[in-house]
Amino acid sequence: MKYVAAICDYGEGDLAWLEVKAALRRYLPKGSSVDRTGVHSFATLELGFVVQQLGLASPDQRPDNMMIFGNCAPRKDRGEARSNNEGEGIVYGVLESGVPLVIVNSGYSLSFVRDHLKELWSVNVPRDGSQFRSRDIFPKAVGAIAID
Repeated sequence: MKYVAAICDYGEGDLAWLEVKAALRRYLPKGSSVDRTGVHSFATLELGFVVQQLGLASPDQRPDNMMIFGNCAPRKDRGEARSNNEGEGIVYGVLESGVPLVIVNSGYSLSFVRDHLKELWSVNVPRDGSQFRSRDIFPKAVGAIAID
């Protein structure tokens, strides 16, 4: 069972968030919970700050079973047009605090924790094929990592 702290650039009460949360719950271990905090649209620097605040918090300020899912993908890593809704990939990391992360690898999303990562891996997921990878692709990867 995991506690997933989701940091997303779409709002609470937004249909997009409800769809992502439902997909996460489908793939997470039974009894897991998901809470969301928001950042402004495409604000990867803001996302990076929130990742730091949650991921490097002292153990008495967070649950032992917490993992972070960060999702803010402005798709600005390349200037040319994209085919088939291609976007940034996702990475899996573990902070020196022991908190695991699954983060869309965009902009400054890891800038505040880069010196605090024990490990960082690229996750093998499709980078295209859906306009809404947050719902259609990422939750299955988050669930697989949460089980390990």
